[in-house]
Amino acid sequence: DWAVDLGSGWNRDCNRTLSPHCEAVGAHVLSIPRDEYLHDCCTHPTLSLVAHLKDIRTSGLCELLRDLVGGALPHVNNLARYRACRHENEEPTADTSCLAQCFHIVPDVFYLHLHTTAGVARLRTGPVNSGLGP
Repeated sequence: DWAVDLGSGWNRDCNRTLSPHCEAVGAHVLSIPRDEYLHDCCTHPTLSLVAHLKDIRTSGLCELLRDLVGGALPHVNNLARYRACRHENEEPTADTSCLAQCFHIVPDVFYLHLHTTAGVARLRTGPVNSGLGP
């Protein structure tokens, strides 16, 4: 499962319902697991990716990660123009032409979701810490 955020970057939103001719800048796609509920990436003691790794419950983990990572990529327009973000604090903006995929370290909602972001105008840095990690 996936969802597309039609925002183009903080203060450059493109809501086609309100502005049918606006042009979105970049992509922000959220992937959630199709077959299994997980609370988050890293904090829940039993319903997280980390818990699966600690308990060596890896039989479905590779497929889950493949689903999360691969599920978003077809929805990024002009995917071939982006390289992977590789450096600490390198943001997936239009200026860097890189793509990043990350989980929340500190969950903002109570289900695991992977962010795939590339070529956006800029990223939000406040008013709260989004808790996104590598």
